[in-house]
Amino acid sequence: MIHINITVQNPWHNNRGWRDLYQGHVALSKNKTLELCIDYYTESWFEFDLNTRWRGYDHAGPNLVVRVFGLGFDLSLPDCRHWDYQNNTWINA
Repeated sequence: MIHINITVQNPWHNNRGWRDLYQGHVALSKNKTLELCIDYYTESWFEFDLNTRWRGYDHAGPNLVVRVFGLGFDLSLPDCRHWDYQNNTWINA
C-alpha cells in the first residue's frame, strides 16, 4: 500500500468556497465502480493525494486527487462493500 499526500493550504480559506462541478460513476463489476468528481474547494492551493490501498476499510480502492488553486479532480476505484474488521475480510450481504 502506498499513500502519498502533499498539500499547500490556503491560509485565507473560509468554509464558503466549495462547489461540486461534476460527479460521475461507471459500474465496472459487481463490486467495483470507477468514479470521477470535479469540484472547486478553496481549502488548498495545491494538493496531490495518491492512495493505493485495495482492502482493509469500507469502500477501499485506489484513489487519486489533484487540486490546483481550488480546482480538484478526484478519480477513484472504490469497492461497494463494507469491511468486517473483526474477521479482516469483506462483508458480502
